[in-house]
Amino acid sequence: MAIIYTYPPATDLESSDLFLVSNMKEEGRPTRSVSLGKLASVISSLLPPSGTVTSVGLSIDESTALSVDATSTPVTTSGTLGLEWNGDSAQVVLGDGTLGTYASSGTVTSVGLSGPSAFSVSGSPVTASGTLTFTGAGTTLQYIDGTGSLQSFPTIPSVPTNIVETVDTTDGTYINLTPGTAQSGNVTVTADLSASGTASSTTFLRGDNTWAAVPAGSGTVTGTGTTSRVPLWSDGPNGVLSDSIIKDIGGGILQVGTPPSGVLTATKFGNQNITADAFGGREIIIGDLTANTGGIAKFNGDVIIGAAATDELSIVSKVGDSAGNFSSAAGEVLASNAAGQLEWSSTTDVKQLDVAITAAQMLSLNGGNTIQLLPAPGSTKMYTILNALTNLKFNTIAFNFATSGPSDFVSLSLGTTSLSNDFGLTTTNLNSATSTYFIGDPVGTGASVQVPVNVALNLTSTSGITVSQGDSIVKFSILYREIDYAF
Repeated sequence: MAIIYTYPPATDLESSDLFLVSNMKEEGRPTRSVSLGKLASVISSLLPPSGTVTSVGLSIDESTALSVDATSTPVTTSGTLGLEWNGDSAQVVLGDGTLGTYASSGTVTSVGLSGPSAFSVSGSPVTASGTLTFTGAGTTLQYIDGTGSLQSFPTIPSVPTNIVETVDTTDGTYINLTPGTAQSGNVTVTADLSASGTASSTTFLRGDNTWAAVPAGSGTVTGTGTTSRVPLWSDGPNGVLSDSIIKDIGGGILQVGTPPSGVLTATKFGNQNITADAFGGREIIIGDLTANTGGIAKFNGDVIIGAAATDELSIVSKVGDSAGNFSSAAGEVLASNAAGQLEWSSTTDVKQLDVAITAAQMLSLNGGNTIQLLPAPGSTKMYTILNALTNLKFNTIAFNFATSGPSDFVSLSLGTTSLSNDFGLTTTNLNSATSTYFIGDPVGTGASVQVPVNVALNLTSTSGITVSQGDSIVKFSILYREIDYAF
């Protein structure tokens, strides 16, 4: 049941009038009253304190909080205080209120795995999620070397079934073996002769196991028949077996047979006899020259081919040379002399010189120097150069020849007289970093300069020439005349 009360509005209220307050939650006293005079003080006590505000501001301690700024401050009538961030999207507010940055972790889109050839890789690359697997690629018969490659283990040889574990030795008639008892393991067997006596260069092992001296020989050895070979040598006082004995009689002389007075005799040499008069002398005759049947003979340096009295060919090493010297000097040829004999002589005065100058010799030209290529030819002789090849054989470091003035140069010279047309000796050509080949033809003193006589052919440099480096060699091939003007 609802009870509805209808009251007219209250007007003309006084402080003593009562104001009813209903509290339905409290039993027994559902309604209370308070005078209007006290109601104002009750309401005032229940409200928060109040006053008159003329200005409200907001400040930020920028020494510690640099991340924000205060805005719209102060408010003097009405408004809203604000905070504004100072940073950007790449910054963060640190615990002390300041702005900071954080490291970027990067962007990884794929992770792969690779390894040496001894391993196999699967599951690579991983682009989202997955597992990389790393496994061995070999077999149990392989190993991995220091480079990560597979290698096969060496084959271990099998042990033979017939290995001897124990060695026992037994001495023989002429041999003693050591050790003399059974041994096992790594055994070395030594064999020695068991003969009595002393072994030396003058003893032999006799059948009774004794070292005995070699007995002296005696008696005469004889033989018969014909042989094309010499079967026996003898160093006894006399040869035997006629012409089948060869005896060393000293001085590098071999004696065949037992001829008297040291005469060498052989029964046949082809179809001619061989004799030597006074063995060890200079006379050798092949054939019978006295009967003019043809042969070869050498008498006191002369060699005669043919009959001694008529159709001989006589070759003499030098006219009047009784020593039989047939060696020639450089450039000599066999030519007939006034007596109609062949002798060594020079038929031309044109000669060739091939010479190589080392890098050390070329560097010695620094400050002026002379390198002799040909010695002086001798009295009444002179050189003239027909042509000359200058070949720089470049090695690894070029020369650095330089001159201090126009009067400085490197050149060929006769004595102290410089020669012209040796084009390969200019500083430009000598300093070449490649091999060069220059030919001067002719190389001479010039039209107004006399050719000096009996002087050496030289490679010279003046005092103003400098050079400090280079490892090449310089080769000359010079065609020249050695003129004897005493004709």
